Amino acid sequence: TAVQQETLPDIRYVTVNSANIRSNPDLNSSAVGVTKLGQSYKTTEVEQDASGTEWINISDDDSSEAWVSGNVLASIEEVLIDEEIAEKIDELIGFSPSLNEAIPMIGLPKGEEEAFNFTEYIYVEDVVNGFTINVSDSSKSAVINEIGRPHLEHGNNLFYYGSEYDFIFTITRDGFIDTLTVQSR
Repeated sequence: TAVQQETLPDIRYVTVNSANIRSNPDLNSSAVGVTKLGQSYKTTEVEQDASGTEWINISDDDSSEAWVSGNVLASIEEVLIDEEIAEKIDELIGFSPSLNEAIPMIGLPKGEEEAFNFTEYIYVEDVVNGFTINVSDSSKSAVINEIGRPHLEHGNNLFYYGSEYDFIFTITRDGFIDTLTVQSR
């Protein structure tokens, strides 16, 4: 089941391996960082430069100006419901911890999260922002059969976008799932 994007903020995703983050909405402005494939950004402002290129402001309230070319970003029209995708993943893979156990750790201060085997937490400003679980089970085709076509697929990564979380599978060369990362936007 999908959620219509209109009910959610305008979120865009990087569709290339890497792209420069610029100080101004102009290709000639200085690069202030790099973004990577699958990274999500809430769109706060859109401008066009003299050549007609659309630029997306990705600045946080407390940071300096940051812009990414609209040519490397795409909107996802429909996102999955987090609980439904988590249930499908748990049924497919059956690893421990289950996503119903791990997802509630997101948002907790560092040190208050439960330690799970094969799980590494991702922190932003000492708060759990997501986690990566070493899976080493199931196949790419089984994931696609169970969940559906990924929103974005590149190289050995499958990206599925939920209403609040990104679900990113890394696939090994022989077609099996290596890791699953779940991250809050």
